[in-house]
Amino acid sequence: MGKIIVQQFFFCQSFAEAVEIGKTYATFKIHHYDLGRGQTITFRKTIRKFSSASYTHLLTLFFSLNCGDFSDYGYIDPVSLKRYPELPDILRNTPDDNKLDVILEYSHKSDALFHDLIYYVDFDQYYKYKLQKTLDQIALAGTIALAGRSHTNCFGVQYEERGQALERNYFAYEAFTPYEDDEAWTSQGRKYLLMADVWNWMQNAQHKYVWKKQNTSVPITALSYVMNRMPIEQLIYAVIGLESVYVSKNQKHKQEQLKLLLPQACPGITQEDIGRFYSLRSELIHGDLPLPVCSEETHFDPESMLNRQCFTKAGVALIMTLRTLVEHNAFRIRNNGAGGIRYLQESDL
Repeated sequence: MGKIIVQQFFFCQSFAEAVEIGKTYATFKIHHYDLGRGQTITFRKTIRKFSSASYTHLLTLFFSLNCGDFSDYGYIDPVSLKRYPELPDILRNTPDDNKLDVILEYSHKSDALFHDLIYYVDFDQYYKYKLQKTLDQIALAGTIALAGRSHTNCFGVQYEERGQALERNYFAYEAFTPYEDDEAWTSQGRKYLLMADVWNWMQNAQHKYVWKKQNTSVPITALSYVMNRMPIEQLIYAVIGLESVYVSKNQKHKQEQLKLLLPQACPGITQEDIGRFYSLRSELIHGDLPLPVCSEETHFDPESMLNRQCFTKAGVALIMTLRTLVEHNAFRIRNNGAGGIRYLQESDL
């Protein structure tokens, strides 16, 4: 049986910060549908001194994931492996060129409505098409749990197979926008959420409720774009994510609804901020805003810098909103009919 070691790196400004981040991950298990829902992941951490102009300590988290022996028969997801225990022996005795034909035959046997047989013939295929997506999700969950901390995206992957070690470095999102530095956090506070709570909420939002045909994953998907786009694009995706939480599908006057609810859920965001989001978005859509704004190729004039601060604050508003949903185990925020807000849980969807 092969073993994959995933390392996640955090560059910290103090030993206390490294300890605090480590605590938020203490109960975190990588339960991911694509990796096999029932898998248990071994976890440990190390903290060591790190000398640089900005950081003093390096926190490294280690996740150990058992998987198939790729050089033997490949990777089969745990659910399929339990359902078809004979598959490894069949694949061992099947030429490589014919292995996918065997998998296709077994896929027709499975109940495709509830489960697809997942198979990868070698580690590189598994790493590229499956593991990287999971690392993206871990980085995204970390940004939510750690109150907008940008640098949750640095990973190292090691795999040992029959004496041969494979190593990969992976950066999940490369925008590196400093969401944790925005002044809006001072009103709401920047306490860390437990990574396990954020991860479980994300899994429910993205998978469980899809059977109800609800768009509960829209704000998470929007955040993934916010984290991986130029600042001017981040504004567009942030507003998409915010509207998916606060505004009903056919509701008119979306800006007014957002102005009513968002400042109540996230006190660090004002009605003036929201008006600025929509004003800049309108200028962008109608061609009145230069493209790109505040990129490396443009000059940093005062107006452009103010625009960029607005783009960042829109991303902060979305992260704050997702954190609020996690804390209330909810998926939507609506008007309670008396000018206040109510959180919609599963039973309300």
